[in-house]
Amino acid sequence: MGFDADDVLRDLFKRGKYPDLILPMCVPRRLDAVLEPIKQAVLGTRKMPDDAGITEQSAALCEASGQAFHNTSPFTLRDLKGRGSRRQLRADFDAYLEGFSPNVQEILDNFKFRSRLSTLSKADALGGCPRTPFCHFERSVAKREILKSR
Repeated sequence: MGFDADDVLRDLFKRGKYPDLILPMCVPRRLDAVLEPIKQAVLGTRKMPDDAGITEQSAALCEASGQAFHNTSPFTLRDLKGRGSRRQLRADFDAYLEGFSPNVQEILDNFKFRSRLSTLSKADALGGCPRTPFCHFERSVAKREILKSR
């Protein structure tokens, strides 16, 4: 039996509040899908300025990502799905979010996404498939890609 976002969120948030969570969850997932193939290149680009103590790296990191944004955390959402410990998952997820460039940070702040993480984490709905919203979105994206390729 599959789960959809309603199954995961039903007991955590009021039905009318789902959109307040769904869109903020889609944003990191979509950005992650764009950045995942070039993750190592971005991390490699970051190493030299880090070693030299250069703090303003955003332009070089965006160039390495080929986008107007980047993520310098060592994680992807795919990495985070398999965390066994809820505490470790939350810490790693926070580090993942903090790795985004300032323009993405601003988006996440406007969504007040971080304020919802405690609720998701306490309910074991932040990571680990199949019962998490992120996994539901990943399956939906994959299904759409399969249908589009037919």
